[in-house]
Amino acid sequence: MKQISFLSYISIFMLTGCTKDKSTNYYSYFENKTNHKIVVTPYLSGIIYPQNITRLNPGDKVLRTQGTVDGLTKITPISEYVGNGNERDSILVTFDDSISITHYITLPVAVARKYYLYSSNRNLWNRNSLNINVTILSKFKWKTEALYQFVEQDYLDAK
Repeated sequence: MKQISFLSYISIFMLTGCTKDKSTNYYSYFENKTNHKIVVTPYLSGIIYPQNITRLNPGDKVLRTQGTVDGLTKITPISEYVGNGNERDSILVTFDDSISITHYITLPVAVARKYYLYSSNRNLWNRNSLNINVTILSKFKWKTEALYQFVEQDYLDAK
């Protein structure tokens, strides 16, 4: 009798223990489609962290973040790069070391000379500014890629 109980226990454990977890691998990229050198500098609570600065030459495409999250989701992976919660501040995009435009999530009291509001489809914070591609790898696994492309209009808006 003990053997049947033990076998029943093992069978139940095997059936419940075989549930696969769902997950999403995410990747985010910046691509420079302009003819200008670009430096992307995020500010988190007014502080610049050198490891967060991204430099792009014309034509460059740079992997900025990657990771895995639980669940199947079309997340905005750029947010990991630009911060989460209250520490988010702004992102300064500088062209050719001299011309810049600031991307705000909320408008501060004092603003930069040239800037994109959150509502702009060119603002890095705005999910609509990203080209998001979701690949369903299996019933349990997705791959999400987000691409922000800097275009010549960004340079012209910064001038």
